[in-house]
Amino acid sequence: MNSKSEIKYLIQQFLLEFTNLKHASRNTIIAYGKDLEEFAEFCESKEKINIIEITDKIIRNFLFYLNEKNLSKKSISRKLSALRSFYNFLIRN
Repeated sequence: MNSKSEIKYLIQQFLLEFTNLKHASRNTIIAYGKDLEEFAEFCESKEKINIIEITDKIIRNFLFYLNEKNLSKKSISRKLSALRSFYNFLIRN
C-alpha cells in the first residue's frame, strides 16, 4: 500500500469509528473528511512529508495557511478539532 492510499485508508477508518462511537451527524463526518484530506494534501504538497510524520511546526504552518485563505475562526477550529480527533485515533490504534 503506498503512502497516499495508506493515508486515505486511515482517514476512512477514523471516520468509520468516529461515526459509530460519537454518533456524529452526516455533515460533521463529511466536513471532517474534507478537513483531513485538505491537511493531507497540505502536508504532501507544501511540507513534502507524510501526514503521519507531523510536527507542531507543520500544524502552525497549516494554521498560517488557513488564515491566509481568510477562513472563519469557526472553520479553523473545526479543522483543528478534526486533526486532534484523528491523531488521538492514530495513537489509540
